[in-house]
Amino acid sequence: MYGSCTNVHITKEMLHAVKQARSEYAAFLENERKEALLQEEEMKQREQAKETARAAEKAKSDLLEQVKEQEHSWRRISCWSKIQPEN
Repeated sequence: MYGSCTNVHITKEMLHAVKQARSEYAAFLENERKEALLQEEEMKQREQAKETARAAEKAKSDLLEQVKEQEHSWRRISCWSKIQPEN
């Protein structure tokens, strides 16, 4: 039996080699797909970690701002009480 476009003699060995190459290529593509999915998952995890860190930093700065405002309020109250005579 001969291939129609190349006139290459098709043997059982050649068919076996083609099937082998095809299965190896399919395995290669599957590994590439899995690797791409892993890289995408790692990227998502890094982005989530960055977002968590940003949220924690914002919460920290907001809390520090509240503490500063509270200290400022206490200073005004203590200054006011020093001016006001107690009855």
